Amino acid sequence: MTVLYHATQLSFLSSDDPQESSIPEGYKRCSNPACKNPILPVTPEFFYRNNRTKDKLDYRCKNCQTEYRSSPEYRAMRAASARRCRAKIPESMRHNKDKRKHLKEYYDLTLENYQRMLEGQQGLCACCSKPETSFDKKHQTLRRLNVDHCHKTGKIRGLLCGRCNRALGLLEDDPELVKALLRYIEHDAINPQK
Repeated sequence: MTVLYHATQLSFLSSDDPQESSIPEGYKRCSNPACKNPILPVTPEFFYRNNRTKDKLDYRCKNCQTEYRSSPEYRAMRAASARRCRAKIPESMRHNKDKRKHLKEYYDLTLENYQRMLEGQQGLCACCSKPETSFDKKHQTLRRLNVDHCHKTGKIRGLLCGRCNRALGLLEDDPELVKALLRYIEHDAINPQK
C-alpha cells in the first residue's frame, strides 16, 4: 500500500518556514511549490530518474512532472529548443546523418559504400535503368535510390527506384510470381481482348 503525505499531515514540518524544515531520512520535497503532496518517499515510484541529481531522482514528483510536461508552455519551450538546434546544422548534413544511421542500422552499409554502389549503377535503378523520380517533400529533394536486399539472407542486391522497390515488395521477392505476372502481360500483348 502506498501512503502519500501532505505537508499539513507531517508533524516534523516547521510551521514558520516549510522550505527550511528538516525532512526525515528517506523522504524528499517536490520542488513544485503548488504540489499537493510535497513530501514523498525517495523512490522511483514517486520521482522519475535523473542522473544529474545527487539522489539520482528528479526534483519534481511524478505527478508534477507529468503535469508540467503536458503544459503548452513546456511544449513550446521544447519546440523552440529543437528549432534552435536544427538551425545550427545545415539541412544537407542532417539528411546525410539520418541516411547514414538508417543505412548502418538496417543494412550494415556505410554511406560511402552506398555512394560507391550508386556510382557503379551510374545513379540509375538496377532494375529499370531509370533515375529516381519521386520527390521528398520534407527535404525538398529527389529521393535516394532504395537499398534492395534479400529478406531471407539479408544480402544487398542493388539500388532500386521507389517504383521497382515497391513492385518487388508487392511480389514478395517470389520469382515464380514475377514469372507468372510476366506470362500474364505477354499473353495480354499477344491476345488483346477488345
